[in-house]
Amino acid sequence: MLPIKSVIPPLFPEGPKTDYAHPKCYLGETNDCSRKLSKEHYISKSVLRSIRGGLQVSGGFWPAATSKEVSAENLVSKILCTRHNRALCPLDAVAGELFEAVAKVYDDFKAAQARLGTHCIFVAT
Repeated sequence: MLPIKSVIPPLFPEGPKTDYAHPKCYLGETNDCSRKLSKEHYISKSVLRSIRGGLQVSGGFWPAATSKEVSAENLVSKILCTRHNRALCPLDAVAGELFEAVAKVYDDFKAAQARLGTHCIFVAT
C-alpha cells in the first residue's frame, strides 16, 4: 500500500490581502487577486497526467457528436489570477499523489486478479 505523504497546506495566497477582485478570476470574490491572469488547467494537471490511455474530450468548439484526443497541456484557460494559481499549486501536487495511489491500487488489483484467475467480490459490513 502506498502511503499518502502529503498534508494539504493552507490554500490562501501569501502576503497581505490585495483588496482587488479580478473580474475573470474564478476566486475574484475573495478580493485577494493579482492583476494578471495565468493559464490554469480546468482539472488538476497532475490528475490529468495520471489518466492512462489519453484524454478524449467532447462538447468543445467542434460538433457535439464528435470527440477529440487532447493533451493535458491543452486543457487550459485564463481562469485564475497568478496569485490564486500559485496558492493552489500545493493542492495540485497532493491531488496527483492521490490519483497515482488509486491507479497503483487498480494495477495491483488487476495483477492479483490475473494471477488468481478469479474475480474478487468486496462486501462492506
